[in-house]
Amino acid sequence: MSDIQILDDLLQRHGSDFIHAAYFAILGRAPDPEGLRYYLGRLSAGYGKRSIVAQIARSPERLQRSRYLLSIPDDAAFVTAAYHALLGRAPDPDGFQHYTDFLRQGGDRRTMLDDVAASPEAQARAPKQARFEAELAALVEEEKKACHWFWRWFARGERLERQLHRLETELGRLAQATAATCADIKARLLHLEARLEQSLSPEASVTADGPSPSVPPQHLASLSPNAQRIYRYLLAAANR
Repeated sequence: MSDIQILDDLLQRHGSDFIHAAYFAILGRAPDPEGLRYYLGRLSAGYGKRSIVAQIARSPERLQRSRYLLSIPDDAAFVTAAYHALLGRAPDPDGFQHYTDFLRQGGDRRTMLDDVAASPEAQARAPKQARFEAELAALVEEEKKACHWFWRWFARGERLERQLHRLETELGRLAQATAATCADIKARLLHLEARLEQSLSPEASVTADGPSPSVPPQHLASLSPNAQRIYRYLLAAANR
């Protein structure tokens, strides 16, 4: 992957070649199977290459790259990752053997990294690597701003959705309360109708002063003044 010198070199790749090149250029290693499958899926779904590059560059591994390198348990894998990270390529057989033997004999990994970084090849590559890093940082910042606007829009949509949910909840409660009120009114009307029918039955008593309601006075008193007037009017009309 030593031909990845500027960001455009990376963005001109396609498919799995692009994912491999992005991993080597940004993380200094080949993609793991899960990562390769994930980013190929995003490419197929229409995600842009710049977005994918920015996502890899923002990964915890990228942000703690030196710590990640030092955490690689296998010495051979560490040498390979160090070459990709510092030289942008796989180790040559002589260099691989030299540094693998150095580490297996108790050599310090940081010393090895410093040694590779001080090599003429690494020094010659430094300006190109610095340019790539600057372009990568600019891309990450650009994508971050784009995502900022997206997430602001998305958050606004979430707030609207929550408000609609609250409104639906309140309307549901109002509907329940209305139904309960209507049921109560219906029950009261049925009760009043039953009492009126009872008072209009043949057994209803009539006095000299006019019809005498068969409803007990204490029940009649529980009605509103209008209901009492209607009751007396209907009772009088029925006994004429």
